[in-house]
Amino acid sequence: LISLYKHGMEVFNTKDDFEKWLTTPNVLLDKKSPADFLDTVSGLKFIDNRLTAIEYGENV
Repeated sequence: LISLYKHGMEVFNTKDDFEKWLTTPNVLLDKKSPADFLDTVSGLKFIDNRLTAIEYGENV
């Protein structure tokens, strides 16, 4: 979880912007917030992969 936060803050530049993205329901995630996926290891990896996708210009 700590490494996910570090990655998120690198992508969004601030903790506040990252946490806003993390807690906002997302149409591309079936209207779930990214935080809804953080209760499993596979969910953490999925959200980390979404952060990487954002870095490369994908909409997530």
